[in-house]
Amino acid sequence: MRKKPGTARTTVLGAVILGLSATMAAAPAVAMDRMAQAQPQEGAFSDQQLQAYAKSVIEVQQINMSMEQEMQAAQDPADKEAVQKQAYTDLEAVIASNGLSVEEYNAITAQAQSDEATREKVTAYLQQMQGGGNM
Repeated sequence: MRKKPGTARTTVLGAVILGLSATMAAAPAVAMDRMAQAQPQEGAFSDQQLQAYAKSVIEVQQINMSMEQEMQAAQDPADKEAVQKQAYTDLEAVIASNGLSVEEYNAITAQAQSDEATREKVTAYLQQMQGGGNM
């Protein structure tokens, strides 16, 4: 059976979009305190912030997939903890490199989950980025 062109890209995009709700759920436990404190900001986010968020979502998904593989390979609880700490450091660095704080990232996640217009914008940016479009 032959796949349609773009099917793999669509599948990856679908996984990323579905990951909006669970993006940080796979983050290390040390991140949970900060996430619990993050409150959605009032008002709309700029297009630039939403573009940075979309880029971060893609990179965060990659880190989470890598972390899951490393966690499965780790035998020792200390090794698992080290993987979690490194993953969280990597998550913070990726988000910051895209011009957002972890708190802003989490606030946009919350807004994208609750606000259809924000979700549609983020989805459009994700589609552009997955399609190879430059922002």
